[in-house]
Amino acid sequence: MLSTVSVGLYAQPMSMPSIPGYLEPPKRDTLADLWLKPAGDYPDELWLVDDLHTVTNSPSGWLIVEEHFFTEAKHGGRGCVLVDAAQPTAALKATMWIGRGLGNIGIWDDERFDNGLETIERDVAVEFFVHARKPSGASLPVIEISNPFLWYWDAFPINTGWRYLDRAGREQELIRWERSDDSWKVEVRALEFRQFLAACGRHAIVQLDLVPNTDSSKFDRVGDEFENEWAHVDFYVLHDLSMGDRPAFSRLLGQYLITGLRNSRVPRFEERAQDHDYPTFIYALDSETGQPLRSRNEITNAH
Repeated sequence: MLSTVSVGLYAQPMSMPSIPGYLEPPKRDTLADLWLKPAGDYPDELWLVDDLHTVTNSPSGWLIVEEHFFTEAKHGGRGCVLVDAAQPTAALKATMWIGRGLGNIGIWDDERFDNGLETIERDVAVEFFVHARKPSGASLPVIEISNPFLWYWDAFPINTGWRYLDRAGREQELIRWERSDDSWKVEVRALEFRQFLAACGRHAIVQLDLVPNTDSSKFDRVGDEFENEWAHVDFYVLHDLSMGDRPAFSRLLGQYLITGLRNSRVPRFEERAQDHDYPTFIYALDSETGQPLRSRNEITNAH
């Protein structure tokens, strides 16, 4: 954007910075922006607009990749698996979660052994990324993350997640979690996650299954479905007296795609290999020509 500002008798051009969300309208790229609330007489709280605001194929902050919870007003969770970057369309053909059996071993009658790290579903190769499990004797759920992701970032564990060091030696958060006896939530830094996806040629399929409930007078059942190139989600809401004192409930069930993206968040070994731009400066005069000698403005860090 270019504005003209008057200074005395003269008009001078002034370059104005373009700041997303300030001088530009904010992006409308979440499911809450794209999917209008289906018409009906059901309570507003059964249309999970806050959760829909978290569903986007271009996240940049924290991204929930594993979750399980149960309260009087709401229960459900989220999950995440990886697929080949060439197969996302097939993975999103249905709203039912893909790769639900990952993270568990299987031994078949013909002595085949499934390691729980990869499978084929809907003709799609699906890979494990994250889950929580309760092994016998454990006091809290154990959060397990794909080893290639941790190796890529040279990550180290802390009590509430994983971190890594940048080139300057500063700790950076990578994975964080909250957990109790019967609930957990695991989040990953979205830019680091997308950098990894780009490096390994994978896309992520993030999954959600959320069921809120409340008290309400009777209303007619409403159902709707959203599907585009990166999301496929079902919604229905109904009134059922057999559910006791909270007979009104809805369900939001589906999957959406997170693509890889090369960005400024890179692991230390890639930072060392990058070229960096530096400003030029005069450091001497050529004794024969008298011309200034300038530094190179691009230096390759070979350390």
